[in-house]
Parts: sequence; structure tokens; C-alpha cells
Amino acid sequence: MAKPEGKFHKKMMDEGYCDDRGVAFCATATSLPNGEYGIVLLALHGDILSIYDVLDMHNTIGDRLYEIPLQKMDDFQMAASFLGEMTHGYAFRFTYCGVVCSFKNCFPMKQMIQTIADAAAEA
Repeated sequence: MAKPEGKFHKKMMDEGYCDDRGVAFCATATSLPNGEYGIVLLALHGDILSIYDVLDMHNTIGDRLYEIPLQKMDDFQMAASFLGEMTHGYAFRFTYCGVVCSFKNCFPMKQMIQTIADAAAEA
């Protein structure tokens, strides 16, 4: 994957949220282990996918909700139809400790989601 460029990804890498792969993006969590949902930041650093709360529409990053080791992710699935991609972005899900974690509204993030899937498969 080509390294993302732009202020957001530079900030995420500079502040240590993600590694030099630059995999960091916001999405709508529809299901998380403790029942949380809403806008979150997903950031891949090494073999850990971190999920952070997003506090407002200015992308203020709150507490880390989860640190998910990639080797504990199962059944990773990514889905998008042409119409779904245009209206709702990409959706993906995986199982972590027996609970399905699912996300939607990942608009231009297909390559980043694929990077997470590939890294989880290798872990």
C-alpha cells in the first residue's frame, strides 16, 4: 500500500497513533465488545489495532477503547457494493474474543482496510 499523505495521516504518525504504514481512519462502529457504538478512530501500529473514541465533529480523539492484537482477530470480512460504496462507504467486521466488531462509513479506506486484513492474516 502506498503511504497515505496529508495532514491527518502525518499527525497520526507523528503522535504515535499509527506506524509508518499510515493506517488510521475514522468509521462508525456499529458493534464493539462492550456494546459501544458511534464514531471511532481505528489505527494500526505494529501488530495492534487500536480503537479510540472520537469526541466531536472536529475529530478530537478521546480514550483508547480497545487494543486488539491482530493474532486474536478472526473471520475478517470486508464488503462493499458499488451502490453501497457510493452511499455508505466500505463496511468491515471481524471477531475478537468471540464478539463481532463491525464498522461502516469507511469511505476512501479500502486499501487501509485491506492492509489490516492482510496483517491480521499474517499474525
